[in-house]
This record gives sequence, C-alpha cells and structure tokens, in this order.
Amino acid sequence: MAKPSAGKIVRKKAGQIPATSPEELARMLAIPDESIDLTDIPEQPAGGRLTRDEAGRLPVRPSFLRDAIAAAMAERNMSTYALWKEAKATCPTISETAVGEFLKGKRQIGLAYLETLMTVTGLTVVPKSALSQKSTGKTVG
Repeated sequence: MAKPSAGKIVRKKAGQIPATSPEELARMLAIPDESIDLTDIPEQPAGGRLTRDEAGRLPVRPSFLRDAIAAAMAERNMSTYALWKEAKATCPTISETAVGEFLKGKRQIGLAYLETLMTVTGLTVVPKSALSQKSTGKTVG
C-alpha cells in the first residue's frame, strides 16, 4: 500500500476520526490555565476596534499620497479612467480596478503602481529638509 505524499490533503468524515481517550482528556484537563504566559501579547488600546458607518462600510484609511494624486487629478480635470489609461502606457500590468479602488480608499497598491500614478499626475517626493531649506532660504554646503 502506497503512503500518501507530503502536502496532500487528506479528507476524513467526523466518524472516521478516533475519539479522544480518557487518558488524553485527563492530561489536557490537568494543565492549569495559569501556565499560559500572555505577557508577550500586546494589549489592545481602548476603542481600537474599527467601526462601520450606517451603510456597513469600513472607514477609509487616511493617505496623503492618495489625497495628493486626487488633488492633481482635480487640477488637471482628469477622470480615474484617464489616469488609468495614461498609467497603463508606462505600466502595462496596472488594472483599472486597482486605480479606482485605490482612489476610493478601498485598496492599497504597490510601490510600482504608486510611482506610476505619481508620474502621470506630475507629482514628486521631496524630503522635508529640502522644503525647510527652501522656505528659510538656507543652503547646504
């Protein structure tokens, strides 16, 4: 008789699983509850649970990059479809659904897609130090 290969799914009905022996039950009941160390599990902050709105939707996570892309789209009077069409020219794997759901806050996207959307909308990332030097007139060097 051949042995089942490793990783193969074995299906059994409840009646095929042997009952737990009285010795095994006694052993499990003898384990005190206090022996479980919970100190490495962080406490959840009060009110840390997400709450849904009246329609049952989860709240949108704030994202300054998503907000910047949406603002740049508004300045250019660009639709989500137009953004996707331009992005697809440089990143053929980006889907229209991914762009739309990202802009609605329902989905996160990877760095490659984010960089593509930023390039299409003309956005760049600038370090805060460069902004503070520009506003104060200071130069480095």
